Amino acid sequence: MRKILWDLMLLTVLAGSCKKATENTVDQTHKIVSLNGAITETIAALGSSPEIVGVEVTSTYPDSIKTVVPNLGHVRTITVEPSVALQPTLVIAGEKDLNPELKAKIKEAGIELKLITQEYSAKEAKKLIAQVGDILGKKETKTITDKIESNLAKVTVLEKNLKCYLSMLGEPEHSK
Repeated sequence: MRKILWDLMLLTVLAGSCKKATENTVDQTHKIVSLNGAITETIAALGSSPEIVGVEVTSTYPDSIKTVVPNLGHVRTITVEPSVALQPTLVIAGEKDLNPELKAKIKEAGIELKLITQEYSAKEAKKLIAQVGDILGKKETKTITDKIESNLAKVTVLEKNLKCYLSMLGEPEHSK
């Protein structure tokens, strides 16, 4: 029974995709399922939040995302059926987030899947923004990365001296 339901959903999606491919449209927007909070935030910062049709649980910014777009659960436990039901044209996720079975099912459903390499540093955040911008055909990434640079320039680096921290906290120094 589950196999029959899966096949029916797949046929529905593929039929819809064929119809869309033959229509003459000027609109190049996507219907996006974003499976990563940082990616969702970047899509919104690039002005494409109206294109988001589904997100996973870590997508909490901008605040409107939580009330307007269906939450599909945590990326590690998401099944393909709820995503396919949203009829997305594009799924964007972190490269390390999706399990191979979900990747395969998204591709089987005829949905474009883009995986983003995500590391955790300022340099890599700018790289993520550029990757999402490229996927969406957005040129506004420089504005966002310039803002990151500007904010980083305002950051004061703290000393790494433990004695300094302890004295600031009023803690007695402990000898080794």
